[in-house]
Amino acid sequence: MAMPRFTEKSQEALLEAERLAEARGHASVEALHLLAALVAQQDGVVPLVLRAAGVEAAGLARQIEAALHRLPVVQGAVQRAPGESLRAALRRAEEAEPVAV
Repeated sequence: MAMPRFTEKSQEALLEAERLAEARGHASVEALHLLAALVAQQDGVVPLVLRAAGVEAAGLARQIEAALHRLPVVQGAVQRAPGESLRAALRRAEEAEPVAV
């Protein structure tokens, strides 16, 4: 994954996703962790898009949290790697055409 291609906010969200996975004891970092991080970014674009689409960010965050609680938990020291869902999402992001805002 070519991190330099992502914006600073995207890189911050990826780091937060990894932190979330670690804090919850998940073996891998999944797209769900990244979604949680993006929705929580107060000054990020995702909350703006959600608001424009009429989606309540707090309600979505609660649904994401519930889904995170259903992920398997591991004990002990684990080297967390990107899970398949995150790798697929990042591949699609890298292949996408830039959007002018």
